[in-house]
Amino acid sequence: MENSSSFWVRFYKNYERLVEGIYHIYETIVNIPLIFKNINITIKYMYEIGVETFPLVVFTSIFVGIITALQANYQFDDLVPKIFLGTAILKAIVTELAPVIMALVMSSRYASATAAELGTMAVSEQINAMIVLGLNPIRFLFTPRIVAGIIMFPVITILSDVFSYLGAMATSVFFLNVPAYIFIEGSKKFFFVFDVVVGLIKAAVFGFIVTYVGCIFGYMTKNGAKGVGESTMNAVVWADILILIFDFIVAWLLF
Repeated sequence: MENSSSFWVRFYKNYERLVEGIYHIYETIVNIPLIFKNINITIKYMYEIGVETFPLVVFTSIFVGIITALQANYQFDDLVPKIFLGTAILKAIVTELAPVIMALVMSSRYASATAAELGTMAVSEQINAMIVLGLNPIRFLFTPRIVAGIIMFPVITILSDVFSYLGAMATSVFFLNVPAYIFIEGSKKFFFVFDVVVGLIKAAVFGFIVTYVGCIFGYMTKNGAKGVGESTMNAVVWADILILIFDFIVAWLLF
């Protein structure tokens, strides 16, 4: 009973923290035009989100494609012509699997790292020192990260689309006895640019969620080293929850 009570207390505190941080969204938006005065900071975070995660994106995406091909073949076997295998896989990848799985992977990597970094700054009074010196922490800590996330998550998703599709096609050709030309022809038959646009919109929303949640939990960290650990854990958990919630919301609005 005590464990259950403590869980709901922690849940409420984290929810309250997110609600309190809504005002910082407004501050972040207001400070977006100012990023051009310190564009090097935003470029640094774009490099961290995009370039440094390239091997992770490639490795994860290839296996996403492999698993998708195997599962789709299992569902379609003896029921649906093989030409539709490429169609189903491509649509699943670009509209759902690539943006969502990449966001979940990036939340584990980037939301946790951001929460840990800003949490350490918070408990060591570095953020208070910035305020004393007349520097706006939202401008220098939140805005560049969030803008970088909104820009780079769609880029990561495009890379994931490509490598997931290649992984699925290779699996279909070498393990499922589906010729490459049939797989590609099936993909072309029912391909719509709108499907890619939906995936990229989701990716941009997820980029905002992952970076904002990491920032807000780190920024509002208290209680020393223990608080940093809790903020890091909570940032990943809440980022994953919000990714799935907004995945539904965006899909519902667009479809």
